[in-house]
Amino acid sequence: MKILRFVNIILLFAVLFSCTKENPIITPCDHSLPGLICKEYRYDKGAYIGYIQYGYNVKKQLVQQDLYSVNHTSVRKNYEYSSTGQLKAKTSITAGGEIIESYDYQYNEFDSLSTITFIKDKKLQCLTTCEYNPQFFLNTKKSEFSDGTTTHYTYLYDGNNLYKESVYNMSDQLLSYSVYTYFSNHFKRLSHFGSTSSLLSYEIIQYNTKGELLEIKYYNSENELLKKELWSYENGLLIKYAFYNADETLVSCRLYQY
Repeated sequence: MKILRFVNIILLFAVLFSCTKENPIITPCDHSLPGLICKEYRYDKGAYIGYIQYGYNVKKQLVQQDLYSVNHTSVRKNYEYSSTGQLKAKTSITAGGEIIESYDYQYNEFDSLSTITFIKDKKLQCLTTCEYNPQFFLNTKKSEFSDGTTTHYTYLYDGNNLYKESVYNMSDQLLSYSVYTYFSNHFKRLSHFGSTSSLLSYEIIQYNTKGELLEIKYYNSENELLKKELWSYENGLLIKYAFYNADETLVSCRLYQY
C-alpha cells in the first residue's frame, strides 16, 4: 500500500509541472483507501489557488470535501446518503458554520430521483421534479424558480441512448433543444439548437475503451473551437483535468492524489 501511494506521489509530481511552474505543494494523504481520491490540487492560469480534501465513510462513499484556498478561506461540503446508498443531501458550509447552500434529494418507490430542492442564503431557489417513462428513463423534468418562472424539459430516447432534450418556458414555448449523435469509435456529438432549429453550438465528446471521459471540444455554429476539456488517467485512476481556451492556452488545471 505504501509503495502504491509513493508511486502515486511520483506520478503527481510528473504531471504537476504541466499545470504550473511553481514549486509543487504536495502533502500526504490521511487515509489509505485504494482507488479513492484523497486530495485535489487546483491551479488557475498556472497559479496555485488551493486544494480539496476528500473524506469517506466505511462504505467508501464520499461524505466530505474541505475546500481550502490560498487566501485562507475554507468551505466544507457534506454529503448524506440513505440506507440504500442514494445521495440524500449535499450542504456547503463556511468555516464559521454558516450554511451557504444545500440540495435535498428525494426518490420514488422505484429508487429513481423524484425531487431536488435547492436552498441558498436560507431561501428556496429552485424546486425540480422528475417523471419517468415505463422503461424507467427520465421522461420530463420541471424546475420552478423563486422568481415565479418555470422551465421544463422533455427527453426522447433511441433504444437505451438519450437522443433529444427539449427546453420549454412556463408558457410551453420551445426555447431550445439538444440532440445526441453516437458514433462507434467512442465519440459522440451533442448539438444545441435554438427555437427555430438553427444550430447554436455543439460539442464533440470522446471516451476511451473503458468508457472513461477523455476530451470535450466545444465549437460554435461556424465550427470554430471555443474551448476544450481534457481528462488523464493512470492505471484506471483519474490523475488530471485541464481546461483550455480557444487558442489552446491552459486556463485551469486539477491534479488528483490517491
